[in-house]
Amino acid sequence: MAQSQRLPLGLRLSGRFGGLELYTSRGGRLVWYREPSITQPPTPAQQEQRQRFRAAMDQWRALADQEKWALEEAARRASLPITGMNAYLSAAMAKSPDAIRALARQTGISLPVPNPV
Repeated sequence: MAQSQRLPLGLRLSGRFGGLELYTSRGGRLVWYREPSITQPPTPAQQEQRQRFRAAMDQWRALADQEKWALEEAARRASLPITGMNAYLSAAMAKSPDAIRALARQTGISLPVPNPV
């Protein structure tokens, strides 16, 4: 079961420490839980999905800071419950850039369109 604790302003932690997985939530809380024990190797479908996600993340990382900012701003203006990064990755992995095009149309912001992975 995950537990959380409020962190001092500006402090962000993430990673593994002493059998725990740690990350800082968007709300600034430190969340931790026990490391899961892996008992079986990943299936071919899991490996394929991980490769697709890796390719989508590589596309995101290759974007200029201004393009990333535009995606984040568009998501904020459209009151999406996800970040611009999430919208971009979702469009890339769904093999449907139409969602990004619609977001650009709704917000009037020019957005980079991901290549389907």
